[in-house]
Amino acid sequence: MSTLSTHILDISTGTPAEGVTVSLSREGETLANLVTNAQGVSPPLAPRRCRRGAIA
Repeated sequence: MSTLSTHILDISTGTPAEGVTVSLSREGETLANLVTNAQGVSPPLAPRRCRRGAIA
C-alpha cells in the first residue's frame, strides 16, 4: 500500500523543520492535518485516512 508523507527542511539553516502543520485538502475540504516531527517528517498518511470526514 502506498502512503503520503512530507519531509521539510528549514532552508535558512538546512535542518529539519519540526512542528510544521501540513494540511491535505480536496475541493476545499480538509481531509487531514499532520505535524512534522523532530526529523521534519510527517506521519505516513494511508489512503483510507484520506476519505472525506477522516481527519487525522
